[in-house]
Amino acid sequence: MNEGRREAGEFLLGRLLRLCTALAGIRDADKAGQLLANRIGEVLACERAVLVSVPALLPCQASAGVKPAERSVLADAIRIAAGELGLGNGPARLGDSARPAQVRSEVAGEALADALQRVIAAQGGTQILWWPLPGRDGEPGRHALWLERHRGRAWTDEEVLFAHRFGAMLGALMPSPQPPRLGARRRALLAGLAVVLVAALVPVPAAVTAPVQVVAAEPRHVFSALDGVIATLEVAPGQQVEPGDLLLRMDTRVLEKNVDEARQSLAVAQAELARVRAASHYDASARARVAVTQIELERAQLELDFQLAQLERAELRSELSGQVLLEDPDRLPGAAVRMGERLLSIADTRVTRLRIMVPLADFSLVDEGAPVQVTLDRSPLSALSAQVVRRGYSVQLSDDQLPSIAVDADWRATPPAVLPGARGTARITGERIPLAQQLLRKPLQVLRRAWGL
Repeated sequence: MNEGRREAGEFLLGRLLRLCTALAGIRDADKAGQLLANRIGEVLACERAVLVSVPALLPCQASAGVKPAERSVLADAIRIAAGELGLGNGPARLGDSARPAQVRSEVAGEALADALQRVIAAQGGTQILWWPLPGRDGEPGRHALWLERHRGRAWTDEEVLFAHRFGAMLGALMPSPQPPRLGARRRALLAGLAVVLVAALVPVPAAVTAPVQVVAAEPRHVFSALDGVIATLEVAPGQQVEPGDLLLRMDTRVLEKNVDEARQSLAVAQAELARVRAASHYDASARARVAVTQIELERAQLELDFQLAQLERAELRSELSGQVLLEDPDRLPGAAVRMGERLLSIADTRVTRLRIMVPLADFSLVDEGAPVQVTLDRSPLSALSAQVVRRGYSVQLSDDQLPSIAVDADWRATPPAVLPGARGTARITGERIPLAQQLLRKPLQVLRRAWGL
């Protein structure tokens, strides 16, 4: 008799060990739960084995199907067993002969107590083994087994002892539930968003685009030498001039009138001096007026010299060689100008530089020495290289009516054969900023201007 029990125990031990080995190779919680519910029912020869999720106390896997009508009754019975028998006290038996005395209507509720009684009474008498599965290192377990034997077949002490000894091992081998897997489309979307977020933080050189104009590197400006009206313009834009060449004439009618009046005043002063000197030989008062008359004569002579000089300044002549720089030649003839007003410029057009009107919002991204790529309107398919050499300070309106600051750049190589006045677009490479800032900088600027921020 003892020999038979020993053999039966060894057989049961072997099957439980094989079950533990199979569980150790599974990482999916659902597959492991299904294997445990099916195998434990075979190993312990029970009609139904249910794996219970301890936190929710609901059946999650079963060796035999649980009908929808039975599910709520079974769930209520499981909650009663968990509440009355506990989750950390090892395996316990429930049945007609082993029912906890604590199961009373005032404790568990009449409906719950009735649910347990209905399960026990079903199938010709149901014997239940409540088997909590402890976790690793004495931690609370995540699962419990609900094992049913029908027709009054009882659970033996040896079986309960085996369950007690192998409960911790089975609980430790059960993998943790994995979060629900995302669909392929959702995973691709999340991966794409992750890539975009990472790419948005990648630092890239800031690129500032602004209008550019070719200007003379060392222009010499021609200013009006007097107040007056321009009579004629003697040169054309781009014309080569040499020192002494006539540039423009002022209207001299007023100047010639002033010269005539100065000459008349000089003649009168000369005659008065001659008369006073002749009278000084016999008239004491005349002798006293000689010095005063001499001073008046000198003053008249100085006035004549001044008016003649003004008449000479009415013709503006070039002081150096170069080409005439003038944007609008039609505005000068007939224009009233003030002394010191700039009229035109003369420069060596072989030496040029770039004048870039950087918007005020982007000016902080531009540093001296920053590289510049220039595309002129006349040759939009070729880019020229330059470098920032000077940053301005005064704010002015660009051709686009945007507050801008002038930035000068010099050609990196031999200056191309481009006349001053040529226009295009400059791309300045500034400091490194996140890619998102580079892409959203312009739209945000537009929105701020539109909203008045």
